[in-house]
Amino acid sequence: MNALRCSLVAVTALCIAAGQSAVAQADLHAAARAGDPAVVVDLLAAGADVNASNAEGLTPLHLAALRGDAKTVQLLLAAGADVAGRDGLGRTPLHYAASAGAGSAIELLLDAGADVHAFDAGGQTSLHRAARWARLDAITALVAAGADLNARDAAGRTVFDVFGTDTRPDVDGTGDGGELDGPPTGYPTYDELVLILQSRAAQYPAICRLLDLGPAAGTAGRRLWALKITDNPDAQEDEPEFKYISTMHGDEIVGMEMCLYLIDLLLSGYGTEPRLTTLVNEVEIWIVPLMNPDGYMLNRRTNANGVDLNRNFPEGVQGDPNTVTGRAAETKAIMEWSFGQSFTLAANFHGGALVVNYPFDNDGLGSVFSPTPDEDLFVYISEEYSRYNLPMWNGSWYHGITNGAAWYSIDGGMQDWSYRYMGCNEVTIELGNTKSPPFTQIPGYWDNNRESMLAYLEKCLIGVRGIVTDAVSGRPLAATVNVVGRNHNIYTDPDVGDYHRMLMPGTYALRFEAANHDPLVVSNVVVTAGAATRLDVQLYPQAAVLYPNGGENLPVNVPINVTWAGNPAAQFHVQQTANYGQTSVVSDGFESGTLGSAYTTGGNQPWYVVAGGAHSGSYSARAGAIGNSQRSWMTRAAAGGALSFWYRVSSEADYDWFDFYIDDVRQLHRSGTVAWTYYSTTLPPGEHTLRWEYSKDVSGVSGSDTAWIDDLELVTDATVWTDIVALTAPGATSVPWTPTVPSTSCKVRVRAYLGGQYSGWDESDAVFAVQAGGWPLGDLNCDHAVDFGDINPFVLALTNPAGYAQAFPSCRIENADINQDGRVDFGDINPFVRLLTGP
Repeated sequence: MNALRCSLVAVTALCIAAGQSAVAQADLHAAARAGDPAVVVDLLAAGADVNASNAEGLTPLHLAALRGDAKTVQLLLAAGADVAGRDGLGRTPLHYAASAGAGSAIELLLDAGADVHAFDAGGQTSLHRAARWARLDAITALVAAGADLNARDAAGRTVFDVFGTDTRPDVDGTGDGGELDGPPTGYPTYDELVLILQSRAAQYPAICRLLDLGPAAGTAGRRLWALKITDNPDAQEDEPEFKYISTMHGDEIVGMEMCLYLIDLLLSGYGTEPRLTTLVNEVEIWIVPLMNPDGYMLNRRTNANGVDLNRNFPEGVQGDPNTVTGRAAETKAIMEWSFGQSFTLAANFHGGALVVNYPFDNDGLGSVFSPTPDEDLFVYISEEYSRYNLPMWNGSWYHGITNGAAWYSIDGGMQDWSYRYMGCNEVTIELGNTKSPPFTQIPGYWDNNRESMLAYLEKCLIGVRGIVTDAVSGRPLAATVNVVGRNHNIYTDPDVGDYHRMLMPGTYALRFEAANHDPLVVSNVVVTAGAATRLDVQLYPQAAVLYPNGGENLPVNVPINVTWAGNPAAQFHVQQTANYGQTSVVSDGFESGTLGSAYTTGGNQPWYVVAGGAHSGSYSARAGAIGNSQRSWMTRAAAGGALSFWYRVSSEADYDWFDFYIDDVRQLHRSGTVAWTYYSTTLPPGEHTLRWEYSKDVSGVSGSDTAWIDDLELVTDATVWTDIVALTAPGATSVPWTPTVPSTSCKVRVRAYLGGQYSGWDESDAVFAVQAGGWPLGDLNCDHAVDFGDINPFVLALTNPAGYAQAFPSCRIENADINQDGRVDFGDINPFVRLLTGP
């Protein structure tokens, strides 16, 4: 019995170990694909087989090479990965590193003995693969390693024949070039596509317009085109704006056909199919079937200049400015078009997988789950697309969806740009594992995607919607709408003032803000399933100082009334200063041993002051001791003027970074070993926010693993504001004030308080003076007394201001403004009489 028990225990242990190993093996492939070296190390330690193949014959090394992740490649090679292993297509890891253009990974594989002459099942070498994707750095490295420029694949093509640009590369110095083939058989050429779009716009002029978005990057003169479908195509209406974009990767072409099918469905069904008619009537629908026309005509991923357009948009994690400077022509066209719209919902179509990929693609954490503040919404709308596409819903991903960074992280993706910078919810839809399937399969794709495309489009009508207007003039406002508790803004269409905030059912508080207006928070907004809740909002103009508003010469110790205009329901906070515009230069070598109150710190660990290793003195400021996939930051305010500091970095080169930002725009991006280095600039006038940050990737440590700053010099605002009144009664528009400090740099300012929050300050337009030895209010003859001798001058000031100024050139006509309303008129008579005669 004991022997039997021991045998059963041993068998059970072996089964458990085998199960754990199988799980580790599957996870190892996923970690290699995602480029997560820390997880790779753990899984190898758990017994995963470094050379095991998945269903496609891919080993973890193949997947790491395809991602171009040199760190993971190095780990796998060190664990014994087979550099010559072949997948189901006969390709080695070097083939995939060449396709990715991963120079560091290529060097590691070559050093490990990879065969630069190895052919895949199609007779292509790694050099063919690098040329196919126009990876110039990879081509250079492979040629230097002895790759044969004249090697031919099974179709007889050399590297020159498969190179993916309008003109093939001059890698051998001959200057030869060559034009490549067009799209696969059956698919329309670029010119045929344009004719299709033009014909639809001509055939349905009541609901359709064709817009030229701008040129592509190539020399063939191709352009990007957008088709607009809506019931009043020449008018701006209170309706959400939606866009489908396809084929930003030129060889991922199914989405282009899906867009053409949808165009025909909407146009032909309008007026006869109630559902389609409703969509066209209630949504402004934009469709860009082909974002990369040159890449499409070359049947390759990148544009004519070798740019991957889905790595070319501003990257929010890196603080890129939302400008088209330095962008590819196609990216520029989409961005400039989007700047003129107010999109609510979007999707862009790709190929090579079967899944809906939703943001974030990158949140600075690497290839790990990276949700947006609207995770619940993105899961819902992604599943609404997938659920009607049964191959997608029942495919490799649960319910056919994935968070982008959880799959693998990328920089410069379009969906993250749309969400972060433009306030538009956008997902990336991978339509199939084959990027360019035979044209005969397209009807089957349409069967799978027709209902999904319509259902997804309809989701722009959920949540809460309305119009934001000015409470006084009634004009529409360019406003920002934010759900309290969610760090994400959307924006109104300033032409109409309409907003469309997609939300799941629930109860929310919404904050509305517009330039020069008081913000407003509306609580207990109930969102139900179905059509969006209606919430129109009026914003009052921000409080505006009327008097003193600049240029006045007020006597010291003489009461006046500070006056303003503002929201009649608000209370007001009123302040004054006698040293407006004064600044001071701050030099901080952190020798106090602590950060002062001027600094704000945050992240996973705060910055702090440390002894030793300073640029000068004994102390410097250092980033917090953070772990992998973490960050540490520090901020402080500065005024216009000279700014400088010294910084030092000791980190894992090209993986862990020190960054410096001014007003959220990155100025420094350094890693590796950086000795004390001086940075200086001149800030423009006004207030600015400085931020220093240290961040780490998913694994690895090098050096001291931190950054320091020292000897900071900057200009700060030294203006001192003091209260005239902390809060007035609701609706007040004036408050008495007696200036007591003579100065030529005086201002007053006022802000509204309503619903538990303050609006922005409005200051006097310019400084005014408070003069010692001045004349009291009502002293019109300037004898420093208010008596009957002031009656005739008062009448003259009231009836003939020019005559008064001539008769009393040293006096102030403002002394006749007895009721302090900013005007000298008949409303001052009774107050003047009371001033003369007493209470």
